[in-house]
Amino acid sequence: MSTSGFVITVTDIKNEHVCITQDKMFLSVKVLYVSNLSTNQPINQFCAAECREFGLDAVILFDGSQSIITRDFVTMIDFIKNIIRMFTAPRAQVAVAQYSTDTSAVFHFEDFVSDPNPDNLMRSVDHFQEATYTPSAIRYVLEEMMTEERGMRKHSRKLLVVITDGKSNDPKETFNSVIPLAEMKDVIRFAIGVGKQFSRQELEQIASFPNFVFETNSFDALQSIQNELREKIFAIEGTQGFGFELSQGGFSTTLSGGVSLFGAVGSYSWSGGIVEVARGANATFINASALETDMQNSYLGYSVAVAETVNGSIYFAGAPRFNHTGLVMVFQRDPLQQEWTVTHRIPGSQLGSYFGAELCVLEIHAGPGEGRAELLVVGAPWYHAQGVGGEVHVCTLETGAPNCSLTLRGVQGNVHGQFGTSLSPCPDLNGDGLPELAVGAPLEDRGHGSVYIFLGCPWGIQAKYSQVMSGRAGRGLQFFGVSVHSAGDLNSDGLADMVVGAKGAAFILRSQPVMRVLVSVTMDPPMISQNYFHCAVPMALNTPVTTAILCVTVTGAHASVSVTVDLLEDQTRTRPARLLFYPRSTSSSWVETVTGTACHNFSLSIPECISDYREVPLSVQMAVEGLEVPGTGGLKSVLSPDNPTSFILLEKVCGEDHVCVSDLSVNVTSPEVVCSEGFPIEVEVEVANSGEDSSEAELTLVHPSSIPFPSGPGQVAVWCVSNTTGLENITHTVCPLSSSVLRQGARVNIIKSTEFFVDVIHIRINYLYLLYFRGDSSQYITFPDNKLLEHIYMVENFGDVAAPVNVTFVIPVELDSGYLWNVSLPQTVSAAWVLFIRVHLFDIVSENGGVICHLVGCTIGLSSNNQPTIFKFVGNISRNSEVRIIVTSYIRFILLNNVCKHMFCMG
Repeated sequence: MSTSGFVITVTDIKNEHVCITQDKMFLSVKVLYVSNLSTNQPINQFCAAECREFGLDAVILFDGSQSIITRDFVTMIDFIKNIIRMFTAPRAQVAVAQYSTDTSAVFHFEDFVSDPNPDNLMRSVDHFQEATYTPSAIRYVLEEMMTEERGMRKHSRKLLVVITDGKSNDPKETFNSVIPLAEMKDVIRFAIGVGKQFSRQELEQIASFPNFVFETNSFDALQSIQNELREKIFAIEGTQGFGFELSQGGFSTTLSGGVSLFGAVGSYSWSGGIVEVARGANATFINASALETDMQNSYLGYSVAVAETVNGSIYFAGAPRFNHTGLVMVFQRDPLQQEWTVTHRIPGSQLGSYFGAELCVLEIHAGPGEGRAELLVVGAPWYHAQGVGGEVHVCTLETGAPNCSLTLRGVQGNVHGQFGTSLSPCPDLNGDGLPELAVGAPLEDRGHGSVYIFLGCPWGIQAKYSQVMSGRAGRGLQFFGVSVHSAGDLNSDGLADMVVGAKGAAFILRSQPVMRVLVSVTMDPPMISQNYFHCAVPMALNTPVTTAILCVTVTGAHASVSVTVDLLEDQTRTRPARLLFYPRSTSSSWVETVTGTACHNFSLSIPECISDYREVPLSVQMAVEGLEVPGTGGLKSVLSPDNPTSFILLEKVCGEDHVCVSDLSVNVTSPEVVCSEGFPIEVEVEVANSGEDSSEAELTLVHPSSIPFPSGPGQVAVWCVSNTTGLENITHTVCPLSSSVLRQGARVNIIKSTEFFVDVIHIRINYLYLLYFRGDSSQYITFPDNKLLEHIYMVENFGDVAAPVNVTFVIPVELDSGYLWNVSLPQTVSAAWVLFIRVHLFDIVSENGGVICHLVGCTIGLSSNNQPTIFKFVGNISRNSEVRIIVTSYIRFILLNNVCKHMFCMG
């Protein structure tokens, strides 16, 4: 609603206004005076349209030519009687005429006033049964019946209904000569064609608009168009006709330019509608029930609003009871027919929500050169959800159908608050040049009520409220916010005021002057190079690396203000801070008296290398002390709630997502290791990164405990720590690499030196070995037939434990009988490893004399299961006499661990 310079006064019907028409007196529902605030003189008055002396004078002109048979003529007369019965309102008059070759009045207006009973008025009607002279008949009605002498009222609305069954054959007149006469008299015309002989073109010439033409196939079908004709006539009639006794015209109101818009929720059995009153012109009823078929009991006009767009005016009307879910209808004037038509329907979504109970329009100016945009705000105060009692929908009207995707709600928990009962646009309150929105919730807080303020923004309205004013501020106050209106500047202090209604009271809320403090932070240089913060490069710590330039601009203030600015660095991150205000502080302050714009420089340093490459937030907190504004009764400027945050950019190391994805590879090199105590060992590990930066990486070496790597740094400054594991003789050496971040493409060589260490502990352990040996020897030979002597021995381990074994053989080489055995060293046939063989000569004395023997000792490296070792002793016997020779050899074996000894002898 436009309120600049105007006020609407609503006066109760009990003692203010009485409307008189002819001999009857009516009380208006509401009387509205539109006055100029500067002169306090009435500009326009509007009581519900029942009080206006417009009236309606209608003439029904029907065809009585010979083409109509008697039965159809009687049907047509009954149809006309039904039309006459529509005009039962006190300010409606009807006359009827029949035409054929000639035209004659059946009755005039004064006859209807005397006796409005259609049965009496149409009792004696003769059927003419001649030609069809339609243009001449229309002229007769205009000149002979629509006159003040015949009872027509000077300022009444004029209506003509023509019923015909055929084409005109009038030789005297044409439609082109009589229709302009009807236009001059402002006669609104309907044309009804019956049967198949009429001309559609002639009907359109007769009717005021194409949609005022009705067609039926027969006279029996006339009743089918009766309701539609009635709706059309009532739309033209305005608030004068049937269905307006309870119209409640003025239930809702709005002004736009020179046009006043009023809701009439009770018209047409509570289908509702809106009344348009232009300055100096008659009221026009916009009847949606004539345009829609499902508007009964919808309460259309419960709320009304107007938006002025580049394409003309747009009217909005709420129907909160439509289909029990609510509806908002959008009306625009058809440029061709100059009629208001429904262009959009905005339906509610919840049963009983009363969607459309309150409407208002906000005009948003986006900025210089960007034009303006209108927003439709729709209240649904009875909407219910968990913790929600009422909601408000914000609809954009830029192009196409309205988009109502933004929903506003109040404080959670007020399920009976009826948020959205009242709506009002507000002038700019916070100094950004955009309008705000006030929303009333009269039943919040146990009926005390609340009023919400939603701030405007370039794209519309912010979804979160900025302020809530509670009705608890007044003692015993109830239903605070049942109505709300931005009243402009009531006390001439240059600040917007608001009027809020409550139960039995109204309040004027003053707004405080708001100054807007704009803060800008720029960095010099704009981005910190990674050469200053990367952990892989040498850095000069605690020296300035960048400068933050903070500028403060104060607008909207009435005088200079004292500004205290606190800069807080990296408040949302974990400690330690990545940047510090020079020399070593996480915050810095600046106090200045600002008029217009003032700037200050802050130097920042790096305390240690940075591995978190995200932007470093720099928050600005301000304390502004405003001075008292003259002429406001002690009001001081308050600060807009904006708290700006800037960011210090670090050079991108890990891409746009700030997430480093590394690709590490490890290569280990070491020379040959000899397992000998004191042997030096050197291990070199190379870690390469072919991906993005890698941080918090660790290198783990797994090695035998007998090869210890000392804790501490190697040749590269990487500190390693060794720990034993649960596995026997296994040690883990961990070298964290976090202090040496691997940059992309970097390689790190870690060299660790140690020596082989032997620690021997002697433990006596008893093992049971099961060794088996057997001989396969030539014990008896006949000399000189067989001179070759062979002794074979086999040693085999049948136990579970492998062990090294010493084997000793006693071989006779010279007997006391003079014979010699020229035996060679043993030949071994086995997978076993014979470490060495030793030979010792000694004498064995027997009962028959002395014998010279060889003692042959052999060491088997490892005697294991199923791997026998075979020894062969082969040699020739020499002597010239033929005797029987008996040769005996011995074997003895000893386990190297000296646990047990066995002696065997085979002869």
